[in-house]
Amino acid sequence: MTYNATSAPTFKNQIANSTSIWNSSVTKVQLRAVTGTRDFKYYEGNDSRGSYASTNGHGSGYIFLDYRQNQQYNSTRVTAHETGHVLGLPDHYSGPCSELMSGGGPGTSCTNPYPNAPAEKSRVNQLWANGLAAFNAQQAAKAARGELVVDVRGPGLRAVRPGPRHARAQLREASSSATSSARWAECRASRSSWSASRSRSAAGRWARALRRRSRPWSIGAPGPAPPDRR
Repeated sequence: MTYNATSAPTFKNQIANSTSIWNSSVTKVQLRAVTGTRDFKYYEGNDSRGSYASTNGHGSGYIFLDYRQNQQYNSTRVTAHETGHVLGLPDHYSGPCSELMSGGGPGTSCTNPYPNAPAEKSRVNQLWANGLAAFNAQQAAKAARGELVVDVRGPGLRAVRPGPRHARAQLREASSSATSSARWAECRASRSSWSASRSRSAAGRWARALRRRSRPWSIGAPGPAPPDRR
């Protein structure tokens, strides 16, 4: 899987370190830096909501790294944590410092940038057991059958970690402008499986997702997109 870090030069070393950590921790997927077309991209800047990942959890999307937050917390841990979302891991803020996906939960004194074993490492290997190509083929097959899929690359909604103040606006946008099941899926994606369920209303699932996600790190909808995130 490829990534482009040219839009986050301040965090060049942290990105290199975090991707190296993941490459040494898992076997079913490896991260490789490129300067052109990529699977996902890193950006940097200022955002009152902090750092976040906008991703389908299987290699697509982008990561935004906030300057202030990376001064408060260990920057490599923040970067590795957000990269974990691109690899498919959800937040687990109540976890100990030994869990990378506990994010800012353990506080600023926590500097661990490594995913724990076996839980986080094994989970990524399970998610990527069949590779990115197999996942994309599965998504294409679902779309052909008219089933709900996740697609952050197309136009429309892309965020899967929205903040509470954006929920209603994004739900209205999805209901009025969605022209494919992929856009609906992003509003309806569940935290545990990154896929949609038809058994509950979209509004109900959205509200539950917001309650789970409105905490430090990975919070908030991305808002205006970085100019070249496609």
